[in-house]
Amino acid sequence: PWVANCVGYNNVAYFGRFLFYVTFLCLYNLILIGKRILNVIDYQNNHSFHYIQDLENTNEKPYPLIFKREMIFIVINLIMLFIVIFLVAPLFAFQVMYATSNTSTIEDRENKKIQVLIDKGEVPNIKYPYDYGWLENLKDVYGSNIFKWLINGRGSGNGIDFKI
Repeated sequence: PWVANCVGYNNVAYFGRFLFYVTFLCLYNLILIGKRILNVIDYQNNHSFHYIQDLENTNEKPYPLIFKREMIFIVINLIMLFIVIFLVAPLFAFQVMYATSNTSTIEDRENKKIQVLIDKGEVPNIKYPYDYGWLENLKDVYGSNIFKWLINGRGSGNGIDFKI
């Protein structure tokens, strides 16, 4: 429902990698910012007012561990990260789910409607013919070489003829 028809057989692997890298790098950035915030908290806990007063008797100068500009940047970055993760991570999860079941968004919607008819007993239950198992399905989408999945490559075939 989010992407309408812009993602098709020829570019679904690239779209999946894009979503993976956006999600992964946003989570990585979140970890780095979290470590920075923990460093600031640790600095504040270990450098109390009394410690700074003791430094007045020496030549050492205390320095602020975080400046106002950096704090503003961190807050804005955190807000943007949470928004992007909130929007992109579920989309990535859906794309992985579709790739592992070898279905498209439209096929998934149709399969849910068919399942309702099966539950009512109006149509017989049949196995989905294009589901080869999660690993073979991923190979069909991202290519047969697993080591290239996150770098480059796309599935085999032409998008019209499939093995059954």
